[in-house]
Amino acid sequence: MNAKNFSKFISWAIIFTFLITLFVAPVTLASNTSPSHSYIVRGLSLDQVKYLVKAHGGQITAQFEIINAVSAALSPPAAAQLAKAPGITGITASQRMTVTGFPSAQSEKPKDTVPDTDYPEVVGADAVWAAGVTGEGVTVAILDTGISKSPALRKDSQGKGNRILAWKDFVDGHGGNRQDLNGHGTHIAGVIANSQVGSDGQWNGIAPDVNLVVGRVADVDGFATYENVISGIQWIVQNKDRYNIRVLNFSMSAPVRSPYWADPVNLALMAAWQAGITVITPAGNKGPNALSIGVPGNNPYVITVGAFTDAYTPTDWADDYIPTFS
Repeated sequence: MNAKNFSKFISWAIIFTFLITLFVAPVTLASNTSPSHSYIVRGLSLDQVKYLVKAHGGQITAQFEIINAVSAALSPPAAAQLAKAPGITGITASQRMTVTGFPSAQSEKPKDTVPDTDYPEVVGADAVWAAGVTGEGVTVAILDTGISKSPALRKDSQGKGNRILAWKDFVDGHGGNRQDLNGHGTHIAGVIANSQVGSDGQWNGIAPDVNLVVGRVADVDGFATYENVISGIQWIVQNKDRYNIRVLNFSMSAPVRSPYWADPVNLALMAAWQAGITVITPAGNKGPNALSIGVPGNNPYVITVGAFTDAYTPTDWADDYIPTFS
């Protein structure tokens, strides 16, 4: 290389380095000088999302194939820059979801016994039982605070078998050590599947022979991160055929911050619906004002459930009413 060509090479190298500095330095600077926050980053393809997150100094903590997204730690300036990148379809700051019903942890470990209930008769489950339908052969997935080792949830209506087909902890990572330090998940599982016979001679759960798949996504205080929730939904979808999961119960809620189709949890539940899973979720307990239904109750692809009370007279339907909070 002669002196003239060498001089041109050096000039172009300087220009190229300057341009790289212009485009890259702000991203690196933003990610290094600002505290990181958790975001759900969605895009046209998962590989593209992962590449762009890393290019903007982000640290990926989970990936969600079902919605082409990742959970990542990013500084707010880096997240703002990433949102403008081609191929990125949305960035949502992760928020907490809460269980509906129990606002905080129980003062003691949940007991294995479940009290007598009247709601199976109130909703007409006894008529379905009379037709020979008790949930046998169907699996319900529950994403909640976990589940206790109650025999009424483990054994079927004949006192046989183990109906809890799978369990996974997305909070603490415990494997086979099933736990429910809050009690809400056990309460929900009892409503659905309790095979205990009450003093009235009827089963205490709606479907006493249904199988269960349980994901613990909420902590001892009943709080769950978007990352844990979407990880749980993805796990359910991935194991749908393996365990014959037909229904997903998700009794949690979060404030609405976007249209339903832009919320990552709603998108994950829509993927579950598309896979053939019926999703049941609460409207929340902050009614009755407008816009008081939370995520994912605002999703038209799921069945959103309100509440009513029997006024403490389960045999008298005439005084039943919808509570103001529903």
